[in-house]
Parts: sequence; structure tokens; C-alpha cells
Amino acid sequence: MTTHQKKTAIVTGASQGIGAGLVEAFLKLGYNVVGNSRNITKTNPFPASVNLALVDGDIGDPRTAARIVDTAVSRFGRVDVLINNAGIFIPKPFTEYTTEDLNALVSTTLAGFLYVSQLSEKALASSWKNSRNPCCQVFFQRIADLSVSSRRKLHRAQPLVQQLVFFEKRVTQSFAFR
Repeated sequence: MTTHQKKTAIVTGASQGIGAGLVEAFLKLGYNVVGNSRNITKTNPFPASVNLALVDGDIGDPRTAARIVDTAVSRFGRVDVLINNAGIFIPKPFTEYTTEDLNALVSTTLAGFLYVSQLSEKALASSWKNSRNPCCQVFFQRIADLSVSSRRKLHRAQPLVQQLVFFEKRVTQSFAFR
């Protein structure tokens, strides 16, 4: 199976914690993966793979979202799954948030979610038009990243990925009956 025939997952917030575990789990299941975080190419926590593309950038910037989706389509030919995992944790009570804190929170968790979701939806619609096998787009929004050891990351992420793959198969089957 060529890289253009394999399903492709986009994972934002992919450099550590749950995001990194999801990247590892999708790769293990044979997916192509596009991972994003602000400096993921510098901190690259993953072994080299032809099925992995890393895109640096702030997800709150619409140009970053465009680079992520463009990378998925140009390198792997499709978008099948989107995991919106990027988020920030501000370690203080929300009553003490500054304007800068609020702007950073909204930029990453709301604007970033919107930008990459819009572009992924367009790529997904294009995949449906050009394929007899419809695919499924899944959104996962997390509140705060959990930094855990690599083994625990994968252990925690594997059941979620298995559930997403099962969900994707069910949605694909339901489209086949229409």
C-alpha cells in the first residue's frame, strides 16, 4: 500500500503528552500522520518515518493551519482524521487571567480549532468526491496536556485510537448503505 492509499491523520498539539501518544498510535496502526506543535521539528520526539510529516507553527495562526492541511494533501494525498489536541494550560485561577492569557487561550483552543477544522473539512470533502471509500473526520479537543512517560502516553492513547478507528469503520459502513 502506497502512502497515498493509506489513511492520513492530522494531530495538533503533537509534541508531547496525549498528542505524541496519538501520533505514535496512529503510526503503529499504519496511518500517515501530520503532527503539529510550535517547535515540533526541533523537539522531534518521533523516530524518522516516511509516514510522518511534522509542521512547526502556532495553530492560532491561519497560515499554520493551511500549511498543516496542505502538507497532508500534498505529501499523503488525503485527510481522513483530524485530532484537535492543541491547547494551553495556564497554571493559575481563571480569575487571575490577564488579557494576554485570555488572548493566548482563545487563539490556541478556539481560533486554532476553527482554522484547521475548516481546512480539513474542505480536504475531506475533496477526498469523498475522489474516492469510493468515504472517510470520517473526528475532532478531539482537550483541555490540558498531560506530560507522562512515552510508554504511558502510548498506553493511554492506544484505546482512544482503536475507538476512533472503530468509529471510522462504522461511519464508512453507514455511508456505504446510502
